[in-house]
Amino acid sequence: MNTQMTKIDRRKEKMSSMLTYVGGGIGLGLFAVFGILNASFVGGIVGINIAGAIMGLPLESNIISRIIVAIGMLSGVMVAGLIFISAGAVLGWVVGKSADYVRAAIMKEHLKGTR
Repeated sequence: MNTQMTKIDRRKEKMSSMLTYVGGGIGLGLFAVFGILNASFVGGIVGINIAGAIMGLPLESNIISRIIVAIGMLSGVMVAGLIFISAGAVLGWVVGKSADYVRAAIMKEHLKGTR
């Protein structure tokens, strides 16, 4: 009976970690479809506002203001990617843990009935 319980524990670890990676991959896919364009747009707006606060509006077309806007766009994309991938991984982990608990309860009932 002890070997059967260790097999259940191994499966539990596999399911939650596997679904964590699956959730992260789904989050990455959703980020690629829905997040990149919107994040770069919002980051660019933030960069324009920061550059306007530093150099005054209307912005001149010099290299410093362009660098500030580019940094804003990159930071917007990075933050949005972090949010999408982290949320997908956490959601996958939660689904995996709940599936592990259901599987453990079913196996416990099954083992109880075979005695």
